[in-house]
Amino acid sequence: MRKRRSLPPGFNPDAWLARREFWRVSAHRPPPPFKIPEAVGKAAERIFRSCGLPVEDALAARIEEVWPGVVGPDGARRSRPGAVENGVLTVLAASSAWFAELRRTAHSALLPKLRDALRRGDEDGPCGVSSIRVKLDPGAFEW
Repeated sequence: MRKRRSLPPGFNPDAWLARREFWRVSAHRPPPPFKIPEAVGKAAERIFRSCGLPVEDALAARIEEVWPGVVGPDGARRSRPGAVENGVLTVLAASSAWFAELRRTAHSALLPKLRDALRRGDEDGPCGVSSIRVKLDPGAFEW
């Protein structure tokens, strides 16, 4: 004996029979409902929330991925994104020269570029970074 599949909620068998006859569909049941793909950032946030981890960790991982595109190859070698706390991203600079450069361009150039990079593929959602704070990286030595 065949196991009977349950019908989706709101399924109208009469309407399906009419559509099936009109379009000459050979299947006896309608196809499963189409699932809209989920943006990677939203999926990561959902997974982090389900595991009980802070969402800032997912955001920090996304920032780390897009960081070389935001600051360029030289900037990526001499700086790195740090933690995100209450919408404030901490950027760690390798030297005082890069500290001064990043601090000068943090709000005028870096923040808009970072927001654009984080919003790609997720146009309607907020990017999660409202401000950038630049600090010297205590673990980086540049002679």
